[in-house]
This record gives sequence, C-alpha cells and structure tokens, in this order.
Amino acid sequence: MLAGNKISVRALVEFAARRGDLHRQFSPSPSAASGIEGHLQVQRSRPDSYQAEVPLQMHIGDLLISGRADGYDNATQCIEEIKTLYGSAENVPDNQRSAHWAQAKMYAWMQCWRLNLPHIKVALVYFDLNEERQYRLEQVHARTELDKECQGWVLAFLRWQNLQQARQRNCQQQLTKLAFPYPQMHRGQRLMSESVYKACVTGSQLLSEAPTGMGKTLATLFAALKAKSAGQIQRIFFLTAKTTGQHAAEDSLALLKKSAQALRSVTLSAQQRACLHSEVNCRGDVCPYARGFYDKLPKVREHAARIPLLTASTLADLGQQYEICPYYLAVEMARWCEVVVADMNYYFDITALLFALQQQFEWKVGLLIDECHNLIERGRMMYSAQLQRQWMLDSSRQVKGKLQQALKRVNRQWLAQVNVEPEQNYQLVVAINDKLLAAMQDVLREYSAQLQLSPDDPSLRGIMQDVFFQLNHFITIYGWFDEDYALDWQPGVKNKGCLTLRNISPARLLAERFKHSHSAVLFSATLQPFHYYQQLLGIPEAKLQVVESPFDANQLSVFLHPRLSLRYQHRQQAIFPICQIVADQLRQTPGNAMLFVPSYGFLDDLLPILRDVIASLNVELIAQQRDMNNDQKADFLRQYSHKRNVLGLVVLGGVFSEGVDLPGEQLTGVFIASLGLPQYNPINHMMEQKLQRLFNDGYRYTYLYPGLQKVVQAAGRVIRTVNDTGYVHLLDNRFFQADIQQLLPDWWSTPKV
Repeated sequence: MLAGNKISVRALVEFAARRGDLHRQFSPSPSAASGIEGHLQVQRSRPDSYQAEVPLQMHIGDLLISGRADGYDNATQCIEEIKTLYGSAENVPDNQRSAHWAQAKMYAWMQCWRLNLPHIKVALVYFDLNEERQYRLEQVHARTELDKECQGWVLAFLRWQNLQQARQRNCQQQLTKLAFPYPQMHRGQRLMSESVYKACVTGSQLLSEAPTGMGKTLATLFAALKAKSAGQIQRIFFLTAKTTGQHAAEDSLALLKKSAQALRSVTLSAQQRACLHSEVNCRGDVCPYARGFYDKLPKVREHAARIPLLTASTLADLGQQYEICPYYLAVEMARWCEVVVADMNYYFDITALLFALQQQFEWKVGLLIDECHNLIERGRMMYSAQLQRQWMLDSSRQVKGKLQQALKRVNRQWLAQVNVEPEQNYQLVVAINDKLLAAMQDVLREYSAQLQLSPDDPSLRGIMQDVFFQLNHFITIYGWFDEDYALDWQPGVKNKGCLTLRNISPARLLAERFKHSHSAVLFSATLQPFHYYQQLLGIPEAKLQVVESPFDANQLSVFLHPRLSLRYQHRQQAIFPICQIVADQLRQTPGNAMLFVPSYGFLDDLLPILRDVIASLNVELIAQQRDMNNDQKADFLRQYSHKRNVLGLVVLGGVFSEGVDLPGEQLTGVFIASLGLPQYNPINHMMEQKLQRLFNDGYRYTYLYPGLQKVVQAAGRVIRTVNDTGYVHLLDNRFFQADIQQLLPDWWSTPKV
C-alpha cells in the first residue's frame, strides 16, 4: 500500500476513517472526463482569492502524507473538497459522506499546519452534473479539534504500518533462505525456475511450455518468491482460468510457507461464490455481513493478518465468526498480502480490481499466469460486448417518462441501423450510426438521473439495471473499435436479434496491461506453435522456453486409427467403430477411462450405443450433463477417486478437459474423438477471414491451433506423475497428417496403428 514511506490522503482515509455499513448498491458514477470537467466548472465559479488544486504534504515521524485539495479560498480561509455525481447530494450514502468529510478534514488539518491557522472552514461541495447545480455543506473546525481526529487516523495507520513492516522484514529474510520444499527439484522444474527467476529480476516476459503434471505451479511460485527476496518485485499476482488452478497455487504456497512463516497470501473468489447471505445485496439494511462492516474491519483485519494463507474457506470462517463480508474482506487484504491468487479477469478485465490496486499504489508486480492458453479466449470475451434488442423492448415496458422515450429511440434507430433479409442469419455491420449511438447515450443519462432521484424505485433495478450495464459496456468497447474487431448482427426471432462487438485479436489490449507489470511469466502445457500465442497474447518479444518433460515415452501408449474419420459428414458412421475400440481397450486394460467427444449432440447419439456395446463388461458408464454445477462436477470426478472401471463420456474442450488431476489408477487412459476443431459457422468463418488479414494464417489461427490445444490438454489428464502409465487413442485419421503430428508433445511415444 505504501510507496516507500509515503501514503496519500485518499489511502489513509480509506484505511482509517471509514465507518458504518458496507453500501454497494449500484449508483451511476461520472466518468473520469466528466468528473474533471465538473471540478473545473466549480473551480471557475470561485472568486479571485480562490486557489485551485492545492498540493499539501505533512510529515508524521518518517511517514510522508501527501495529497491535493480541490481548492482553498484565502479570503474566507475555506478548504474545499469537490465531489461530482448525478442527482441530489441527499442520496449520497452515509458511509460515503463520512469518508468525504474525513478527506476534507485531512486537507483542512494539513492546511492549518501549513499556514499556522488556529481554525479553518471546511466545505464539502457536491456538484450534480445533470443539473449543473452545487450542493454546499460547511463546517468550521479549530485546529485542536482536527489534531485530535486526524492524528487518531494517522496513529491507527502507523500502528498497523509498523506491524506490517516488521512482518515484511521478517518475510524478506525468510524468503532469502527459502528452500524448495522437496529434497530435490527434477531437471524440468529447475530449468523452469531459473527462467522464471531471471524474468522477474530483469523485468521481462517469459512464455514457458511445460508438461502437465510436472509441478509448474510450485516451480514458478518458488522462483518468483526468490526474486521478491532480491527486492525486484513487491507483489506476485498468480492468475488462473479455473478454480483448480487456484487450489494448486494454495497447495504450493502451503508447502513454501513452512520456511517462510511471515509470508501472506489471499485468494480472491467470485463475489457470488464468496457471499454468505441468501442473495448478493451488499447493503447494511439488507445483509448482516454488510451491516457495520467498516466498524468491524479494524479488528478482523488484524486477525486476518495473522493467517498466512487466506483461502476461500478461511475467509468464509472469518466472515461467520465476525459476521463480516468475506468477499470485501479479501479485497481489503489484497492490499497487504505479498501474493494474491485470483482469476485472470481480476487483472485483465476493463474494470479489474488488481489492476486498479497496482495503479493506485504503484506496485512492482510480477505476473504468473497459469494455463495461459485460456487468456486468448478470455481476452476476447472481456473485450467484446453484446446488445439484445429484446432487452430494450422489455425494459421500455418497465419504465416511464423520458427514460422510456430514450429506450424507444434506441429501438427505432436499431431498426434503421440493420437491414437484414429474412433468410439471413448473420451480417457484418460497418459501424454504429451516430443516431443509434446518441440514443444509447441518452438512455445512460436518463437512467442515471432517475436513479439518483429515486434510488429505491424497483423499476430501475432488475432488467433495466442490466440494460444500463450492457449499454455502458457496449459504448466503452465501441471506443476501441478498430481492425481487431468485427461488428455483427444476428436477427433472431422476429428480428429481435443481437448486435455484437466481437474482439478478434485481444493482443493490443492485453499488451496494455502487460506494460504496467514489472514482469510476466505465462505458462501452459500447450503452447505450440509459439508464434500463435505470442501474437494473440500481445507478447511478441517474450522469451520462449520448452521445458523438458520428466515423463518417459514408455509411460504413455499412443494409438492412431487410419480408417476412422471424425469429419462432420462421417460422424454418425464413426459411432459404432468408436464404441468397439473403447470396448476392446477396456477389455484388454481394465481401469478408469474418459472418452472425449466433439459435442453434446454427438454424446447423446453415442451414449445408448456405447452402453449396449460395453454391457458385458464390468464398467460403470457416466456422462457429462449440460450446465453441471460445481457440486455435480465434483461428484462426477469423485467417481474416479472412489471406484475402478469407470468410463466417463465427456465433451472435448469442456470442464473435464483441463485442470483435472487424477493420478495413478484414478485414470488409466483417454479416447479423443476428433481434432477438436471449432464448429464451422458464419461467425468462425468471419474470424478466419479477419485473422487471415491480421496474421496471414486464418485457418490455423481459427480452427487448427485452438482444436489441437484441446486435444493435448485432454490427453494430459493421463500421465500426472513419474509413476503413472496409461494410453491415449486419437480417434481421427487426420492425426496421421504431418503438420498435425508436429503440434503433439515431443515426449509422446511413437504412435501405434
């Protein structure tokens, strides 16, 4: 949180002066540009005796407190704190207003000491951007009053800071002596750790391909912590695409902390998953875990700071014990922990929490990105936006007045924007016309104004609030629209279709985030060919590494089937031969197995035939269901842990294709039907054309490389330790093609026909 021994007024107030309930009910806030313009309007209205943007500093011991007051009037000896908003100042929640007053008082206190004033006037000015109206609140404080209150905040922070600095010094000393938690590192782990350490120390980027099951997570965390002991990075963000990756990071940190007891880490879970209340509604009048949150926080923060690993379960226990929200407790502790484990979105999303913290506190961050091949598709999702016309129609029936009129204008301009023949199901759009864009912005303004006037109006929540979020996101993304994007229209039923801003290459936007990190290590078992990942991840200058596998080719038998075609037009004919191949292998080698198929439709067609073919075998057949929840997924995998001769029928590229660890007899082999190529449809055809123009390799970038990545990940479920043995059946004659075999792992045995 500190940069050297400095702290901003804002950060000090956030730490020590907040009181009351957590209040996270959505209320539209001005953009940065609108806020700046609002400040300027207020400042321009002041007399000549008024000074805008007053820089202030104060030393308390060796702590430097700094900030910039919005204005000071020398004639009236009045310091001003200006806050812009939409609507009336009466609707500002009490906890926010008290924090605003605290910030104003801190500036007033610093100005009193700077000018040796015995007392000072303090003004809190709220400026309504809609009405261009000022709401002015004033107080007068003696310097002695401010001394007592503000010194209390500073002393509370200094006490905490001294504890944290003592712990951090111990942590640095312990990390200097940090030893690998096992008697020895195998060669691959050592080479990977050395490369990760160099990247962290030199502030560079590394793209490392390392086999599944070799201990990548432990190797990268160990090396990054050693680099931290050398003083090269201040924070480590371990970013994953799946919760299984987070659990692996927590397990590795638990091993490492045995020789670094002062090390602290926190795992950030999704708010929906972390919530202890019956619904996610973060208001003190609704949720007991939000009630009095800031009053409880100092005590809970001290307790949490004594716990080395703040996992989701640990945070939930603290939440229950103190009746405090575990999600926002984790957010608070992310400011104080050396390691943060989180989903990729927490750093790369356009409103990412960890990126905001890094920017606010200017940390030197080392990124460790697990299973980084997922970041391409994640990036596309984060930087894309979609609008459904049905949403506009439904929300316009829910509201009235100017907001309803604005929504109807969106609908009219929407119909004028698109001109699709009835038989067409897809159309590229060159650009959003100005009238439609203006109508969308009108909806945002009217919604913001009405919500400020009537924050408890139920018609402004639910679908109307969702429409606001979607429109705001769409307009933001449209500001980035360039050759990396496509704008397309799908009419849907009765022309109630969707307009999509589709990111094709996330490279430029990802590169912007990488630029703000000190170092970045991206690793996965499937990174071939390297240039594909370098280009789409926005890391063209990254150092490349292929880590030698600790596994022997004799551990894995690979089978090819030259007469079996899984091309779309041949799939129905392939069902019975696949079932026979599976039955023959299970008869010859009893044990647990998985059969990966290209789609749910194919799974439904194959399941009854497979059940008949293996009926005489002692095999329990289980199948992946659509939209399985976390408990159902865990129960599915539990069958492999507790039973033998289980055959799971699952979808290639789905939740069981990666991040699943079934060592030893838990999984003996897998059958992979098809190359895993994405479906041929108008959207993928468009992507192929765009990627051809961008990278001159449209087919491979759209179909082949993403498909083979799924295959290698699925096959990686079999060999998890140096003692495992097993088999992989590649059920498609296209696996005989030389260009495809070049993308398969080098350590695999020579395929058998």
